Amino acid sequence: MNIQDLHPELQVLVEREVNPHEKVLWVGKPRAAALILPSIGLVIFGIPWTAFAIFWICGASGFTWPTWHGPQSLFPLFGIPFVLIGFGLLSSPFWIRRSAERSGYLITTKRAIIFNWKFRGADISSYGPSELAKMQKRLKANGSGDLIFDEKAQGSGRYTKIGFIGLEDVKNVELLIRTKILGEAP
Repeated sequence: MNIQDLHPELQVLVEREVNPHEKVLWVGKPRAAALILPSIGLVIFGIPWTAFAIFWICGASGFTWPTWHGPQSLFPLFGIPFVLIGFGLLSSPFWIRRSAERSGYLITTKRAIIFNWKFRGADISSYGPSELAKMQKRLKANGSGDLIFDEKAQGSGRYTKIGFIGLEDVKNVELLIRTKILGEAP
């Protein structure tokens, strides 16, 4: 994959981030399916949440079309935020896929860089040799997997893995980091 294969907005960020003394060795993107799969729980939870919120609005309006006469007619409107939350839960795979299409990974001669697209721009994380030395690999039977550089505490004992998530060929990317950045023998 080349830098030109990335989303145009991401190309601009890559060009700004890479220093003149660095050479780009590898460019990659996360597989959207690898990022969407963990959100299936949100979708499953979102189905009864949204159904109940809609049912509550209907019940609060007496299962009739509101007449909008008096303050009691406004009571069903309190359910709208809960319906919107439900729609957010149900549409989470769409937003995750959109984020994955605009995210990317980069290996230069000096570091590994993660461009993680968010709603209003990208979070850019850079990992040099000292952080990459403790890199961990999660490998699946088909050769895909993750390279984990760090973990971030999310509270209540949960941690988010940070690194190159959803790689097609994790073994070759790991080898590239180990040989070109860490200076290990192949």
